[in-house]
Amino acid sequence: MTSGVNSNTHPITGAEFRSIFKKIYTTMPPEEMEAKSFNRSQAKSNFPYISFKQSEAVKLTYALKVMDRKNAVAAIFDAEGRPEVEAISSANRRLKGMVDKGYLNFFKFGKPASHWYVLTEQSFQYLRRRPYNTEFSNRHMVRLNAVNQRFTALCDKYRKNHIIDWETEPVVSSLNNHKIEWRPTAVAVVWEDKTKTKAVEAHIYETLKSTFVEDQLLEIERLQEKYANTNVWRYFPVTPDVVLVNTDNSEELKLIENKEVVASQSEIEKWLGL
Repeated sequence: MTSGVNSNTHPITGAEFRSIFKKIYTTMPPEEMEAKSFNRSQAKSNFPYISFKQSEAVKLTYALKVMDRKNAVAAIFDAEGRPEVEAISSANRRLKGMVDKGYLNFFKFGKPASHWYVLTEQSFQYLRRRPYNTEFSNRHMVRLNAVNQRFTALCDKYRKNHIIDWETEPVVSSLNNHKIEWRPTAVAVVWEDKTKTKAVEAHIYETLKSTFVEDQLLEIERLQEKYANTNVWRYFPVTPDVVLVNTDNSEELKLIENKEVVASQSEIEKWLGL
C-alpha cells in the first residue's frame, strides 16, 4: 500500500485514493467535457482514430468492466440543455463506431435487448494498461451491470457540480500484511471539485454472488462480519457507507453507515423480495 495513507493523521487526497484503486474513472462536468470534445490529443499512431468522447468511453469501460449505454450517456454524452434523445443518439453512433474500429465488443442482454460493452485487446493496448479477463459469465455480467447503474445514478445526481471517482471490482491486496485481498463489487467517492481535496460522500458497493435466498442471507451476514473486522475505512477520504445492490433491479440498501450496521432484518428481507 502507498506509504502516507493514514486517516489517523489526515484525510487521503484524490491522488492517494487513485494510488489504491488503480482502474478509477474520474468524471468531468458536462461543460468541461463539451469544451474538450474537439481535442485530438487522444489520437495515437497505429490505432484507428477515435474522438475525445470515444476515448473517454474506453477509459470508462476500463473502470466499469461492463458498460452499457446508460453509463456512457450519464458520464460522457449528456450535456446541459441537450435533449435526452439527442444524447442517446450520439452515444449509439459513437459506441457503434468503437465496435466497428475494434475498441469494444458488445453483448445483447435483457428484454428489450440492450447492448453491454467490454474492452478488446486493442483497447488495453491503446490505454497502455494491464489487461484483465473480459470473458465474464452471464451471471457475472448481470452483477456488474447492476452495480454500474449506481454509477449512473451518481452521475445524474452529482456530475454537473461535483467530481466522481468510480471503480468496479477493485482489488486491494494490502490487508493483513498482504495476505488477504479485498474485492468489493465497486467503490465510489464524490469530491467537491476537481482538486479532490474534500469529499462529499463515499460508498462501498456489494452485490451478492448467491442466487438462493437462504444463501443470500448467509452472504449478507458474512459481509456484516467482514466489515465489522476490517480497516478498509482508512482507504477513503471520508468513512464510506456499505451499500448492497440488488442484481435483479439495481435497487440499493444501505447496510452499514459510520461503521455500524443500520439495515434491519425486515429491511434486508424486503430488499431481497421476501
